[in-house]
Amino acid sequence: MKLNNQIYTDEFFTKKFDEKFSATEYNLSNNRVINIVVNQSDRKLLRIFDCFIDYLIENNFQILTQFLFGNDIHVNENISLAKKYFNEISWPVTFLKQDGNTWSTVITAVKTNNLKPLYQDGTVIGNFYCDDYSDYCFLGGLMPKSKNIPKDLSIKSIFQLIESELNNINMDFKDIVRTWFYLDDLLDWYDEFNKVRNDFFKEKDIFNNMIPASTGIGAGNLNNSLLQSAVYSVKPKTDKVKISPVKSPFQCPASNYKSSFSRAVEIEHPDYRQLIISGTASINSEGKTAYIGDIYNQIKLTMNVVAGILNSRNMNWENVTKGIVYFKDINDIKVFDEYRVNEAIPQMPLAIVQADVCRNELLFEIEVDAIELKNIQTE
Repeated sequence: MKLNNQIYTDEFFTKKFDEKFSATEYNLSNNRVINIVVNQSDRKLLRIFDCFIDYLIENNFQILTQFLFGNDIHVNENISLAKKYFNEISWPVTFLKQDGNTWSTVITAVKTNNLKPLYQDGTVIGNFYCDDYSDYCFLGGLMPKSKNIPKDLSIKSIFQLIESELNNINMDFKDIVRTWFYLDDLLDWYDEFNKVRNDFFKEKDIFNNMIPASTGIGAGNLNNSLLQSAVYSVKPKTDKVKISPVKSPFQCPASNYKSSFSRAVEIEHPDYRQLIISGTASINSEGKTAYIGDIYNQIKLTMNVVAGILNSRNMNWENVTKGIVYFKDINDIKVFDEYRVNEAIPQMPLAIVQADVCRNELLFEIEVDAIELKNIQTE
């Protein structure tokens, strides 16, 4: 399948799996990237990993980062398979608890000759690599070291950990283009989280530079930590790479209601444009929740908002390379599928997750990444 005549899903995968599995593969400068998305599978991790790990190894890909959604069995399977193929988990894993036996994952791998893992206490928490134009770093699975401290100190400790790890590779907090924050019992203390984030961003002068794209979701983790975070940072080496926030045509800036993130961020690179769209929900132009109790229309508004951001940058759904969809009630997947069919929206590489959205009345949230390659690339 071709996406926008530029991005390719490899036939190796489409012959082996159904719509619960997708893989988009493309060149970004002198590195090659593949995104692998498994959506709500009830198969064993072993069955799927055995197929795509062989492909990654044969084509010299290294896993850059992973989001894994499931239970402790899936975590243990993930660790065992990593040891089987790579001797260890050599990439950061951001894990969210899910009820039941189904699982989802989003894996990004890269073919590069300069990948450098970043360790903390013997565990890989990040990967760093570069091309001729920029340095890139993914951090993931970050949690406060101590569980027995107040919430505000836990939040601040995460920001300090992120800053410290970036400083170790000559990057800075201002290089962050994308964050994920997963809060256990989010609805009880999201306002407190936002206050600490705002204060830290003021301290680091983020508001006078660029506020990252972000997702804030309520979900637990195996360590029973209050908070878990992941980060994507890009540090240009040349003015040929430009990174800028992108406004939403249909929503006000999140800062209007004291939530510090950009609706989207665009990376303009000599070889491509990458659009990173924050977690987006049914919020109207005044910053208020729309369609309370109406899941179909919440989905419709949210998808229209995301489409508006894509269209504002001359992209569409076919440019999407990966994404995560969050449902307050996982049974509402069928409503999303109904909406997608009604609106003729194509199948996309999306992982489906059950989680609380940042307001109790919000039932649905989606985040996506999209790419436009400046030169059509073929195999």
